[in-house]
Amino acid sequence: MKFWPGAIASILVFCGASPSNAEVEDALLQERWQSSRVVDPSVLPEGEIAEVEVLLARSLDHAMDPQTEQAWAELGFETETLRLQEDPCHLLYERHDSRLGRGMFLLCPTRSRYSTLLIPHGFHDRLTAEIGMLLATEGRFRAVAWNTTPRDLSAEGEPDATSHDVAHAKESYFTGLARAASVLGIRGPIVQLHGFAPYLRTTAAGRSARAILSSGTSVPHESTLVASACLGRALGERLLVYPTEVNELGGTRNRVAAVLRDWGRRDFLHIELSFALRRRLLEDESVRQSITRCLGASPR
Repeated sequence: MKFWPGAIASILVFCGASPSNAEVEDALLQERWQSSRVVDPSVLPEGEIAEVEVLLARSLDHAMDPQTEQAWAELGFETETLRLQEDPCHLLYERHDSRLGRGMFLLCPTRSRYSTLLIPHGFHDRLTAEIGMLLATEGRFRAVAWNTTPRDLSAEGEPDATSHDVAHAKESYFTGLARAASVLGIRGPIVQLHGFAPYLRTTAAGRSARAILSSGTSVPHESTLVASACLGRALGERLLVYPTEVNELGGTRNRVAAVLRDWGRRDFLHIELSFALRRRLLEDESVRQSITRCLGASPR
């Protein structure tokens, strides 16, 4: 069940509890994301991604100025300022009359050299969007992005049903964000969070895994191995690394990973979580705190 920010605050007060800032901001993120959902996505105008990369870089680099806010408005985006972990952040989401399914973005420019979190399948991989919102309000990510179009839809006239899957689309606001972060020299990791069903895997290793980590490459990066060791200790679950421990769900066709490779970066982290582990993350703040520490986005 999703609550409006005012509603969740009222419920907590009625029950004798004062809502924390994190609870109110989490409710706000949930409402904005749910209301931004697009079931009839549109093709992006030619050249828009190049323009967006510049705007994302400006928005990641400094406070929202009137010129940048106006540029976002001309693209059909609302901008909203939130304060998370004492840091000013910009929330960008499409206006109701301009919804093309381009995504929702939380950008925190005063945070230097912190992780970026991407949620590409929030409507399909259950609980990943909600986990991302909790990590966003509790951790210190430089940027967080959520998809606003279900992955299995295609725009009218497009033959490729994956064209609006931001994990695989050749160009999207997600690839634009990856390039903007790289231009600014923001080091990662850039983390992409997914969900998987172990019982649907085709190998014994895949069926036994509770989490699968990869670099989106045929050889795991050192950063992936370091993250795996940290997350394994934090979660106490069966966590496997692609392709040395499991040969499924390696993210080798992931477009964000490809963009980062073009920039010579070796800090992309593709995480697949079982539903039981996703539910545990949603319910247990201490586990989420452990994960943010492992991903370099710990609260102060």
